Amino acid sequence: MSSCDFTALLSEAPTGRHFCQLHKNADSLDQALSVFVESGLRRDENVIVIASGKRRNLLLQRLHDVGIDTESAKRCSQLALADTDDMLDVIMRGDVPDRNA
Repeated sequence: MSSCDFTALLSEAPTGRHFCQLHKNADSLDQALSVFVESGLRRDENVIVIASGKRRNLLLQRLHDVGIDTESAKRCSQLALADTDDMLDVIMRGDVPDRNA
């Protein structure tokens, strides 16, 4: 898939649909995450990101660089950020996911 197709897929992803992407490196993942989240926020959709602290910080910087007011988006609950380790603590019981979490 070319980078043009990659960007179009993420920026035009329909609301309420899910899809999976596999990335060969962290840079590709970070770019995809930025495009996807920016697109959702610009369409006034709610976005939840579960990522490590480093990845969340990079995302927030990239969104700031393209003019997204992330603080405002967080205040109005349009953007929610969670840490991967914190979420795993919530949903895992030992080595298996807890269906009731």
